[in-house]
Amino acid sequence: MDTVRSVLNISPRPGIATTRERLVVPSLALLLFIVVANNTSAIVAQPAIAAEFTAGPADVGWVIFGYTAAFAVATALYGGLAARIPIHRLIGVGAGLLSLGSLAAAFAPSLGGLIAARLLQGLGAGALPTLASALIARRFEGAARAKSLGIIVAAVAAGQAIGPLAGGVLLEVAGWRAAVAPGLVAALVGVAAVALAAEPRGVARPVGGAERFDRLGAVIAAAAAFSAVYAINRLPLLGISASTLLAGFAAILLCVVVARRRPAAGRPFLRWDVIVSRRYARLALLAASGVSAFLGLLVIFPLAMASGHGLEGIRAGVMLVPMALAAAVLSVNIARVQARLGRQRTTVISLTSLAAAALLFAILGVDGPLGLQLLPLALVGAGYGMLTSPLVNELSAMRDDPREQPQVIGTFYIVSFLGGAAGGALATAVIQRGLEAGPLASPGLPGYSTAAFLLGLAPAACAAWLWIGTRPRLRRAIR
Repeated sequence: MDTVRSVLNISPRPGIATTRERLVVPSLALLLFIVVANNTSAIVAQPAIAAEFTAGPADVGWVIFGYTAAFAVATALYGGLAARIPIHRLIGVGAGLLSLGSLAAAFAPSLGGLIAARLLQGLGAGALPTLASALIARRFEGAARAKSLGIIVAAVAAGQAIGPLAGGVLLEVAGWRAAVAPGLVAALVGVAAVALAAEPRGVARPVGGAERFDRLGAVIAAAAAFSAVYAINRLPLLGISASTLLAGFAAILLCVVVARRRPAAGRPFLRWDVIVSRRYARLALLAASGVSAFLGLLVIFPLAMASGHGLEGIRAGVMLVPMALAAAVLSVNIARVQARLGRQRTTVISLTSLAAAALLFAILGVDGPLGLQLLPLALVGAGYGMLTSPLVNELSAMRDDPREQPQVIGTFYIVSFLGGAAGGALATAVIQRGLEAGPLASPGLPGYSTAAFLLGLAPAACAAWLWIGTRPRLRRAIR
């Protein structure tokens, strides 16, 4: 009860908040919970989908990381649109597209149709992270902002963990089609969230006036994102082939084009001045490295449990509860953690936790005792719970103009979630190919330990980089 009362007391004007203002953050958190649970619920359905369409992990994995890639592009898309269209309306559009995509996924006739439906889900779901963060940055300051962002991240963490649990129940009761479509309820919650998120009367909402939205830039960015994910996913399977080289070259070229694009009217889809900012690039890199390990491990862990211990459906989802608890507790209390440790040290601990979890998964393999598997799962949750909120809080302070905040945050999220898509794409491809590196052999599921180890490299490198940056003497010695 105290937790509920604490959540409802968040207000930009303490002591005089209306009920509507107090419910804004909880309503957005609930919608974000549904959005994330809709993605992770499909994770436990991967074996059933593979059996239905006779496909491998790297192919079925597109149901998960394809969704994430569309989600990533959509975050920047809605960030740009928010300069001209009220945020609460865009939230309604996102919730509607998510529900429509969920309906299409439930009746998909083929794996390609299912992936297409999941892309539509991701396109709708991407409205929430950017718009919720922008709305909070616009309405809250200081400790209230940090606490609100912590609640949002807690909702995301809970969705990540409870999604597989709910997906397991739906899988056992109604089959995989139900497990990929819980986003149907987003439309109902979206109606309430839209009403609560609307600006009060008399409050001027910042818009971009006559500025045009850079639609061509959005298309180029989407093409670059999917080309990059395709290249990462197919490289372990096909090697250096014509298709992987073409996709990789296209991704690089299109990234340069969209970043340097200067439309005749309006703002570019991606802001070059933001991208080349040293501060932004550092924050985006840290987020992408952590999310790549988090989502990659979340995608391959159910495969390991099914292969090594025969755990599928709800039993596999139950294994993720420690991750949910660790992420939720740290997310809600992230303001206190950051105040005690500092933003940089908090991020170092976050990335170190994710890297350590990946290494432990690699060592334990698929046959490791179930009790020991709970330790790296808790580290995954703890690492993710401390990662995003401090970075977004620092990012939101980079631009004082409220018209720019949604686009800046959207640009940040597109890098972050593409990192997650890349992690899932790489890990599933390594497993499907059965690639193994010497002592990391996994007899139960070839490639699993190697994939887990690879997922830990990026957060480990970023944690070391940050730690060295806090030690002036060591930094000078290296130079």
